[in-house]
Amino acid sequence: MKRVRKYLSIIKPIIYYYLVAIIFTLGMLIISYTINIILGLNSSKYDFERNIYTEESRFFDVLLRAIFVVIYYIWYRRLNSKDKTLSRTKYITANDLRFFLFLGFGDLFLTYGVLNLLLGFITKYFPQVASNYNSKVSLMKEGSLILVVLCSAILSPIYEELLFRGVILKKAKDLMPFYTANILQALLFAIIHMNWIQLIYTFPAGLLYGYLTYKYQSIFPSIFLHIFSNACSIFISNNSDIIEEHINISIWFFMALTLAGMIIFIISYFMMKRNIPIKGKAVEKI
Repeated sequence: MKRVRKYLSIIKPIIYYYLVAIIFTLGMLIISYTINIILGLNSSKYDFERNIYTEESRFFDVLLRAIFVVIYYIWYRRLNSKDKTLSRTKYITANDLRFFLFLGFGDLFLTYGVLNLLLGFITKYFPQVASNYNSKVSLMKEGSLILVVLCSAILSPIYEELLFRGVILKKAKDLMPFYTANILQALLFAIIHMNWIQLIYTFPAGLLYGYLTYKYQSIFPSIFLHIFSNACSIFISNNSDIIEEHINISIWFFMALTLAGMIIFIISYFMMKRNIPIKGKAVEKI
């Protein structure tokens, strides 16, 4: 029974994620109606159809994600404070950052290549799935660009890495071999996005981020790559018309992207294998 509780503790951070989101949403709705009542007392006109929470949804998205960052950062630090194997004497170098950027482009090329090669098939045979995905992508164009970047390109990658590679992977790795733990956290990471098409790239991305976390013994590489990936997605989404004017977008283009991404991944794998030992002193930056 005790072992079952330990395994269930792996998903406890996700349960807290939904609880915090529900409490936050209810709190904001209560505040919204309270403000409407106060304004109504002054003007004798009560506008309960107006919802400040939905009107300023992007701002509240930023606020909620900032709360997630604080919660999971504290959780992550507490877990690591108990781990005596971590050393804080070694830091991420400039060469590491260049390598992460190189790997980031490989991830970007491979993701966009494979995704767009599959989208035609999905749109034809599963139109509702494709429609749901396109609706989600279109949200990147709504609201203030600054808030979109802050929400999707900065805060979301940070709290997601703290949650999945910082807390869940650590908990799972204490109970099972790394590769099993990595598959589990990547699967949970993909499922939480609640979109079948996103599953195509979020699961492999989760595996990559988990492996880098294990390899470097730090979540800095995964945060860096996640921010880079989301920032590029926002840029492409907001400039798709301009890009299509200057680049001949065809199936051959996406095949070339896929091939380039695969080559970069192969090169990156051998670079990591040659330069970064898994055993030895850990790299702890965050």
